[in-house]
Amino acid sequence: MSSEKALYFCNILVSRLINSGKSARAIRPNTILCVKLDEIGDMVTTLAVFSQLKEAFPTSEITVLCKPFAGSLLLNNPYVSKVIYDIQDWNTAFDLVVELRGNWKTLLRSINFKYWPHYRLDRGWVRLKQRGNQPHESITNYRIIEPIVKNKVLGGSESQNHDLLAESLTENGKGMDPSIGFNGEKEMLNREKKPLLFPSSEDEAAAEIWISQAQRQAFSVKGEAPKGMAILHAGARKVLRQWPLENFSEVAKWLWDTHRIWSIWVGTSEEKSNIESIWHPHLGTLWISEEASPRNTSLLAFYALIQRASLFIGNESGPLQLAALADISIVGVFGPGVEKVFYPLGARVFTLGENIISIDDKAFLEFQGAEIDGNQMYATEKESENTIKIGTKRKAVIHCKLPCNPCDQVHCVHPENPCIRRISLNSVLQVLNNYIFTQ
Repeated sequence: MSSEKALYFCNILVSRLINSGKSARAIRPNTILCVKLDEIGDMVTTLAVFSQLKEAFPTSEITVLCKPFAGSLLLNNPYVSKVIYDIQDWNTAFDLVVELRGNWKTLLRSINFKYWPHYRLDRGWVRLKQRGNQPHESITNYRIIEPIVKNKVLGGSESQNHDLLAESLTENGKGMDPSIGFNGEKEMLNREKKPLLFPSSEDEAAAEIWISQAQRQAFSVKGEAPKGMAILHAGARKVLRQWPLENFSEVAKWLWDTHRIWSIWVGTSEEKSNIESIWHPHLGTLWISEEASPRNTSLLAFYALIQRASLFIGNESGPLQLAALADISIVGVFGPGVEKVFYPLGARVFTLGENIISIDDKAFLEFQGAEIDGNQMYATEKESENTIKIGTKRKAVIHCKLPCNPCDQVHCVHPENPCIRRISLNSVLQVLNNYIFTQ
């Protein structure tokens, strides 16, 4: 048994011990602790949980224990009362503890009688029920809190809520499989219209200046004003997730030559040297978070910058998840990542198989999931966890899914030709030209 599975198993046991003899429907917590020790993208998929808890329990005080960098996304958040970054700051017993992603230390904290919660929800039991069929991460996060919020947020009985959700998840006459049950997609996506990130006025002002600077640079270099801005994020924490830099360069050229869209290459100081190995002023504006002027390293300022663009193109990463919340078009390039789990919600998915290296033009003629000439490649808008529309712009995912997927994203069985490099430049340009720009 892996360490992660062992942690899930122990979480299940601890929650059952704490919750013994108690009804989830009767829980009325005044204090709630949400544990989310994860990275930026994972935190983004959790944001709706905080608003749902606050809607279900309006008078409750919600504390979030998380990593500092990810926690910066919670600044100005009206649904969160307090953010803590050290387990030592968990110094009281909460009415409800929600382990969205914890570790052994947070597990042990829960069974310390000094901090023993009245009720506890955890990720372990949800992952056990979903084994072999993991949905989008936002749905997994919802299902963790589902036992205590499902009858309070929508109102009515569980069966009435299930009927309401089943009706809402119908699109083009094709409904969800009723066996899926009350899964919260509507509440997570359709019904949830409130913003989930809250840039400050300083963040907004910085983003406006950055956009203005990029526009002036475009005019200086090209001699004409751009018609739009595209955010290019060529980085990713794992090397096996990184689409070749030279392809991003060609995309930037194509965007300007074809649509007069100016590219803003974004990254951190750690990614700067890698970007500069391919970047040239004629390819766009180089924006490094620690060096941008005015100086503002807030993730919310970065999000405000993304909001002001018309297009985001990037690898599977935290910035891609941020872009998924903004009302802009998106192209996400996926290699070793797990299918569905971190796709931008609402994205149309173009999957490349082991022997298919480019998307056939015929794929753009029909988006109903039918195979093209019997090949492994298909282009489809998923009808399950990742089709609920959350914006007015088109979103696309290009995923090269090999038989070895998913992997640990460190040790590749095809080091000479990993999956991310099998996604051709032509495939991305086809999706841009035939899907994103044909609205």
